Amino acid sequence: MLADGQYTGIFGAYRHLNSGFPVPKGSWFLACMTWSISSTDQRYYVNGKVIGSQQTASGRSLKTGGKLRLGNWGGGGNNFGGQMMYLNFYSKELSSSDIARMVQKGMCAHIAEVDEHEASRVIKWEDLVQLERSGAATNMYVGECVDLLNEQSERRQNETAEELKDSRQQLESVQSEKEEIEEDLEKLSTKVNATLAELEVTRTKYDDKEKELEEVNTRLNSTVRELEESQEDKERMEEKLSTKVNTTLTELEVTRTKYEKELEKVNTRLNSTVRELEEMSTSQNRTWDWNIFLAGEFLNRTFTTEDAQLLRSSWEEAAEKLVGLTITDKLIKALDYFDSDEDRPWLMLYSENYFNKVFTRKMAKRLANVWDGISGKLVGVTMTEEVIELLNHVTDKTNCGFS
Repeated sequence: MLADGQYTGIFGAYRHLNSGFPVPKGSWFLACMTWSISSTDQRYYVNGKVIGSQQTASGRSLKTGGKLRLGNWGGGGNNFGGQMMYLNFYSKELSSSDIARMVQKGMCAHIAEVDEHEASRVIKWEDLVQLERSGAATNMYVGECVDLLNEQSERRQNETAEELKDSRQQLESVQSEKEEIEEDLEKLSTKVNATLAELEVTRTKYDDKEKELEEVNTRLNSTVRELEESQEDKERMEEKLSTKVNTTLTELEVTRTKYEKELEKVNTRLNSTVRELEEMSTSQNRTWDWNIFLAGEFLNRTFTTEDAQLLRSSWEEAAEKLVGLTITDKLIKALDYFDSDEDRPWLMLYSENYFNKVFTRKMAKRLANVWDGISGKLVGVTMTEEVIELLNHVTDKTNCGFS
């Protein structure tokens, strides 16, 4: 391209462009020439608009190994008089939309971001400006780009400062963690030393025990020799052994008596609990179905305080929903039928305290308190089928139940 954009060409096919050149002298513009070996189309763009095009001869291709001249056309005084910036050669034909985006991003876009066609940029501006120059070619000052470069540099400095700040905080955090680890290691070292000291003490005690055992063994051997040497000594030893055995038997008898008394106390407590259950069932005259404990969450498990609280909460929630309803035979049967999965003791509502009466919150609270008193006595009992059958037997025998 000459200084005034007069004409351009490739493979000796040149085309005059001065008639359609849209930019006055002294103004920056984006000039781009494209060519494809497949289409043989040559196009010349100024600021994204095609101002000229032509066909090249088919079968032609670019050769390597030549020289690239900028600003001079091999003689004849055809020199470039002007300014150029960010001149690049690409290994693919850029489309009109590619070039339009270049125009839209502006002449300083290469400072702010990476060229979107970087992979195909084979001859780069940053390499060209490092080559040897001749004539009056000098560097120029482009204020807009320098300001953008300074702004970008300042932004990068700020980002670097923030990164340094974050790194410093991370370093302080790591230092703190290091100090904590060192403190933990010191504690662990102290603990290990203490354990080693304990092991040393234990070893010493073990050595002492070995010495004691050795002495005992010596005494036993001496005793054996004494028994072998004297029948009288043997009889005396047997007498001592008999005395010791009798003493042991006496101690066992005392221990047996002691455990029998304790078992008697436990039995008394169990009988008392059974009597309390029977008295409560007689006084309350309610029906209770102990088969609730045949459910998977209770059967063959030790009944706990948490189980008692769970049943109480479940009963309280259900009883609360009955408040305001009249307890009739039809209602009780409906509750017992539809609540079969929970197996709550709805039949107890046949008691004269509730039957054919409007159910109140006071009644609900009373039922919960009575249940709480009964379930508390079952804490610690393993709910086997035999125990549940026994509980049902107690209620059947008294013709009453518990709630």
